[in-house]
Amino acid sequence: VPAKIIKFKTEKITGDIGLKTLFSITNGNLFGRGFYRKLCKFDTIISELSKNRQRQRLKTASPRYKKLVAKIRNFIKNEVNRIFNRIIKLYAPKKIVIENLNFSSPDLSKRLNRIIQNFGKGIIEKKLQTLNEEYGIEIKKVNPAYTSQTCNSCHYVDKRNRPTQEKFSCKWCGKKLHADVCASRNVEIRDEDSELGGIYLSRKTILNTLVKRFVKQISRPDSRANGSLTPDRLALLASNPYFKDSELWSQSKRVA
Repeated sequence: VPAKIIKFKTEKITGDIGLKTLFSITNGNLFGRGFYRKLCKFDTIISELSKNRQRQRLKTASPRYKKLVAKIRNFIKNEVNRIFNRIIKLYAPKKIVIENLNFSSPDLSKRLNRIIQNFGKGIIEKKLQTLNEEYGIEIKKVNPAYTSQTCNSCHYVDKRNRPTQEKFSCKWCGKKLHADVCASRNVEIRDEDSELGGIYLSRKTILNTLVKRFVKQISRPDSRANGSLTPDRLALLASNPYFKDSELWSQSKRVA
């Protein structure tokens, strides 16, 4: 099948894929903000239906249940295609960089998570493959570990940097922005970072590298993380378990 003709507008877009916001890109645009709300409605219906069937000691896979699952799959497929078609129309990028997918949510039932993880992930993979085959758009994946907990400005990594699903507030430099946008900007950074971008790296390896880099850059005058290690900052490091193996840990503990 010959490739479709497309006039590229941008060299690259970088995005974070999730359930609360289906696709978030570095310039702050958020696509599919109603996706999760719709999934929650489906989750309520499918959970109630399953409970009723179990109370009656009947098999869950009734005709009504199968029809509902088909409806959920159609919704996911249509929404994914709609969002990516919109992105291509707006940006027409030569390259799309995304994090390696983990399509699930602890707030949803196990049953719906299985549907999303098995079907939704496959739909996104298929859509990206289609974009590559039809338009010649390069698709690259990077390791997603800690992208939502790391400040894309000063690079401080802390679980508390993300107080809610949507909010990111850096404990070190005070930067605030939408958490998914922050994650997408970290994905963009990792696109050019061979040490952190590999999708097969373990989370432990990623974390150790992030911590070592941050500790090293504190002493550099040109770094955004630079600043005197005040008692408050040392106390912050002392309360952050990610830094327990760093050279600043013992010093931070003494001050704290």
